[in-house]
Amino acid sequence: MKRDGPKWIWPWIITAIVINSISFPCSAIVDDFVISGFITTGVMTTSTEDATFLSANDDLRFDPLSLVGIQFTAPVQDRTSFTIQFSARGIDEYAPDVKLAFLKMELNEYYDLRAGKLPIPFFMISDYIGISYTYPWVTPPIDVYIQTGFTEFEGLDLIKRQQIGNWSLAIQGFVGSSYQTISVNDFDIKIEVSSIYGANITLTSDLASFRLGHSTGRFSFTDAPHLEAALIAFAPAIVEDQLDISDLDGKFSGIGITSEHENFLFMSEYTMKITNGLVADTVGWYALFGYHFGPVLPHLTFSGITTDEKYNGLETLKVQTPNLANAIEDFIKSRTLTEKSITLGLRYDFRENTALKLEIQHIKIDEGSSGLLQNIVADFNSIRAYSITLDAIF
Repeated sequence: MKRDGPKWIWPWIITAIVINSISFPCSAIVDDFVISGFITTGVMTTSTEDATFLSANDDLRFDPLSLVGIQFTAPVQDRTSFTIQFSARGIDEYAPDVKLAFLKMELNEYYDLRAGKLPIPFFMISDYIGISYTYPWVTPPIDVYIQTGFTEFEGLDLIKRQQIGNWSLAIQGFVGSSYQTISVNDFDIKIEVSSIYGANITLTSDLASFRLGHSTGRFSFTDAPHLEAALIAFAPAIVEDQLDISDLDGKFSGIGITSEHENFLFMSEYTMKITNGLVADTVGWYALFGYHFGPVLPHLTFSGITTDEKYNGLETLKVQTPNLANAIEDFIKSRTLTEKSITLGLRYDFRENTALKLEIQHIKIDEGSSGLLQNIVADFNSIRAYSITLDAIF
């Protein structure tokens, strides 16, 4: 249901309430029942009207960055608890969504088992990617975190923790399934991901944390009759081999490091997605360099995403049916995510549990690619995005 009046007013009202109450404990605990929450409000604009980034253009937009969430954790019995997290985004008109809902069992001092709706553990910040206060950026490097397209899955994981000298070792294995919905030419297409299997290893010391992960799965485009019919009409000879949309294989691997030494901060991840069919292979990466001046953290991030995919048969098809070949080539380009970004940011923790963030991001896309932008006009190749947010946890 749509709300009357300007949509940007009420996030700022909520922020004022949160800041005025920040002197209270960040969690309310009554007989082991824990309530915690988070909120982000902000504004974004870009340098041009010729494209949009995260739904923002050269107008001032408050809804793309606005987010509020609350989490409840309750004991079920000894060494067993239940957690559920709700969140609502401004871009979705603050429709509430269950982000997490899982049962956690502490099997012994080394092993934890969780079952339900869990954060997909593909990245270093997967467990808290929706809580902006927990990381330096306004928005985590989208060149890396956009590759899988989903942040939660239904299933279970088993986590082993052990101390090895000065290092803490965590090994996580997981299995489950998930789904997401994308929009192509005004049609919503559902992607179902089944048989997700994977594991990751994290080593942490006082100076650094290293992470290595790998996962596999099978996925299909469902509820997409228009897409399937168009592909078969465009290129029936190569659909089965290269442009298939059902029962596809996918693999995802990543390596990451976080290091804080004295006042220096370094974070970096390198990730790779390999699939068959219509979805292109991608490689994403970022490197953040920051320095703490007390509560102020200026930082600089370099990031990029490249696509490595060739669809054989298009050149032959261009000779036979050039219009159809060009149409399918345009669709492939819309799925091509090749770009590079430079982000200059500043985080100021001016009060306990509250942070102000400012960012300028320059994004350059390659020729023939849409990158991660939308609504691009012809001959467009770069954009600058400006954003300010206020983040709090309570």
